Amino acid sequence: MAGNPAPSASFGWINYWNLWPLRLELRRALAGRVEFRDGHPSQVNRWLVEGSVQMAPASSICLLKHNQLNVALPVGVASTGPVMSVYLGFPAAQNHTFDVWQERIAELKETYARVTALRPFDPRQIARDLFAAVTEKATPGLLNASGQIKLTPVSAASAAMTKTLHRLLFGPDARGVEPRTGESVQPSGESDSVELLIGDEALKRRSEFPQILDLGEVWNRITGLPFVFAVWQLGSNTDAVEAAGLRPLMNAIKESAEFAQAKMRVSSADYRAALMDSPLGSGVEMVDLQRYWRVIEYTLTPQHLRGLVLYLCLARATGSVRPDNDEKALQRLMRWQQQTADASGVISSLH
Repeated sequence: MAGNPAPSASFGWINYWNLWPLRLELRRALAGRVEFRDGHPSQVNRWLVEGSVQMAPASSICLLKHNQLNVALPVGVASTGPVMSVYLGFPAAQNHTFDVWQERIAELKETYARVTALRPFDPRQIARDLFAAVTEKATPGLLNASGQIKLTPVSAASAAMTKTLHRLLFGPDARGVEPRTGESVQPSGESDSVELLIGDEALKRRSEFPQILDLGEVWNRITGLPFVFAVWQLGSNTDAVEAAGLRPLMNAIKESAEFAQAKMRVSSADYRAALMDSPLGSGVEMVDLQRYWRVIEYTLTPQHLRGLVLYLCLARATGSVRPDNDEKALQRLMRWQQQTADASGVISSLH
């Protein structure tokens, strides 16, 4: 009797609760056809760049930082408003700093509205004009007003978003953002720094902070657009011929994402039960997963793509990342955004 066939594809996978419903649906749809390689977001990004996986839901900022990567299909991890699992946590000692952030966010929202008023959507020009406007208004008093922020090392997209927002809110020369080494953190009450937290850790630790700024909510408040934290991307060694061969898997991913997203909004109890019975279930009882999964979006609409391209343009304009041939990458993304504005299927070719 013949054994099970070897998997036909290798996917990188971020084993966070936000992707758990999709993982279960893909197991059903792709049973035995795909090998899942698990890691945190930065590891998955690295595997894509190395070409050691063919496809993965990876940090959206990779599309700017690594020109050899390309969008696979309009599926990812996004939110329109609060995302709950990506936020800046402000300890009690930073209550005043939190108030300063809120004031600056309100001012940036007004500036964004003024910059974008009565003009066609041009993300590159918006990014240039917005950064020029906030740079002109920056004052020496803002340079240290943001508090000391510790960045998580495991998420490139959230760290880049924090840096981008920080420079838009407090000016290009503002200080106070630095990496947090390792994945361990100081216990509650032992740090006076503002922390960037993501994923399951963020969900479990929300109660530690008297004030939080949800980055999905902040982005939506300023721009009115969704924020795309991750998008399915092809590995650097996946050429057009191989991508064509992966199309049946892409179709299955898209269908599974649509089904999981719909189910998360009406009946997520079996997803939660399966998670509690898995090795990833530690701490689930602390989190309102039903509420959390309702805000997670897998299917990326044209509005999501507008938010994605604008974010990447702002990350470039503010110097928050060091892009690899960023103009070519942005032109490709903007073409893809235009091509998918009226489409509902998988990308048909690489550019």
